[in-house]
Amino acid sequence: MGTISGCDEFGNVVTVYTIDETEIWNVPDSIRFMRVGELTETEREVLDALRNALPHTRNGEDLSRGNLFAVGRNPPSHSGIPLEVLLGRIVDSDGRKYVEGNILITYHANEDPNVKPDLVGFELDRKSERRDLCFNDALILGTPLTPERYSTLVDTLRGFSKERSIAHPTTKEFNRQSEEYRMVVSQYKKVGLQEVMGGMFKVGGTQKSDGWVLVAVHPFYMKYHDSNGQRRKLSTKERSALMKSYDDLFGGHQGALVVVEEQDKIPETLERLRKNGRIAETYFVPTKNRLSSLFPFTEDGDFMDLLYGLGVEGLKFVGGHDSGEVPYRCFDPLSGETLNYSGCLRGLANRIEKKEFPKVETLPQYVYS
Repeated sequence: MGTISGCDEFGNVVTVYTIDETEIWNVPDSIRFMRVGELTETEREVLDALRNALPHTRNGEDLSRGNLFAVGRNPPSHSGIPLEVLLGRIVDSDGRKYVEGNILITYHANEDPNVKPDLVGFELDRKSERRDLCFNDALILGTPLTPERYSTLVDTLRGFSKERSIAHPTTKEFNRQSEEYRMVVSQYKKVGLQEVMGGMFKVGGTQKSDGWVLVAVHPFYMKYHDSNGQRRKLSTKERSALMKSYDDLFGGHQGALVVVEEQDKIPETLERLRKNGRIAETYFVPTKNRLSSLFPFTEDGDFMDLLYGLGVEGLKFVGGHDSGEVPYRCFDPLSGETLNYSGCLRGLANRIEKKEFPKVETLPQYVYS
């Protein structure tokens, strides 16, 4: 996937993503895609027939209220902007006719998608929307649909399973379809980690652990404390004592442990846990490398679902850098500016709390501050 900046037909600057070098302009991130070259002959015929039928000669019978209709949104030729088609029924409102529906099909190409699309996007059961029929003299960018043709289109789209289709490039699911992620899964499997939902991994525990859930965010790497703000510099003895306290805590904890750890450091952290007696149910959630609590393969919602599933009563966060309520002020060498920094633990806590997760509680003796 790549990203570039471009302008739409109105001159607005938009971010453009790519799949197989085909540009994806300004469509909802809930859209999934199929490569045209991987469609069956029947699937291609169904979707081509819809696209080719869109310029439609207007007549009164076709536009009766309640009729099934496919209405398009036409891009300029050779723009890379997709041709969008909404499937629904005709409705009347304020003396105008609209199509109201919840099935969207998009055609994408770097040349003219009206002629030869490279990708077909689709979304079933989206939030219902309403589009004007866009009268233009005697032509409408749309076509009436018989019930049989509508059913054929819907059945065709439902045949595009998650396994066959491609997620939107902005999603973590798209990242999980990458070669990089396949290599991560293979690497983790070699050390005994099993892939679970949403790009997270599990080891140990044949059944759900008893007791409260503990979440550890980058627990063993003091570089966060040293390079990204601190309230008090720890002595060598204090640092060693803090690291040992984590080893003792994790080794003795009988409830589930969720470790939020840098992608490349997970095997090393797992080995440390094992050496210190950790055998109970343990989950790992990879973050980006190099001082970040951002997830490359996991949506925040997936992470929260994991915690909800394990049980949030008594849940505690430990480890990692936590500025508390008052952010650190840190120099950023890239921008040359002094910026606010909350720490990896607090940054993650702030993100999920904004998404209505219960207030994150920490064990203060087990955090960097």
